Amino acid sequence: MPENKKKTRGNLAVTGRLVGLVKPLAPVMVAAVLLGVAGFLCAIFITVLGAYALLDSILPGMPISLGTVCLLLPVLLPLYQLEPETLRLAAVLIVSHNLMALALHPTSFNLPNSLRAAGDVRYTMWVGVGSMVVFRLGSALLLGVALGLGILGVWIAMGLDWLARSVAFGIRYKSGKWKEMCVI
Repeated sequence: MPENKKKTRGNLAVTGRLVGLVKPLAPVMVAAVLLGVAGFLCAIFITVLGAYALLDSILPGMPISLGTVCLLLPVLLPLYQLEPETLRLAAVLIVSHNLMALALHPTSFNLPNSLRAAGDVRYTMWVGVGSMVVFRLGSALLLGVALGLGILGVWIAMGLDWLARSVAFGIRYKSGKWKEMCVI
């Protein structure tokens, strides 16, 4: 075997070594993950769950679906006493954010956490910064300001940022280059 050839580790070897190193912290890590997931779900679904609670108090025992809540957002949002245009925008933004988060959040934010844990830190940093500048900032300026879409343009730019990250991190994961990183 040539001496200059890089040694790569397989998924199982990297995972086994990491588990061995962090085993004493397992209860803390499990709590952190569970609290993080709970916090994320609360942030995404606070309006939807609030609507469920409100509808359940008005109509106890009646099954209510997510579609029902989305349909009732224009009825529930006026409780915030906003202008009609703001209410319409809030409903659109809530529904679109929840759909984007369900579709893109795992691959645009959770997948790079796994890549970083495997030692692929530089790539995830550059993709995050690049995507933020090009898609979130650049597209927000283009769509929101130049094309006059306002907050909807900014929201679309956020979705483009998440999509670009998902694609970049998915390609990186599939390539297997992260397996060549030396964590320890």
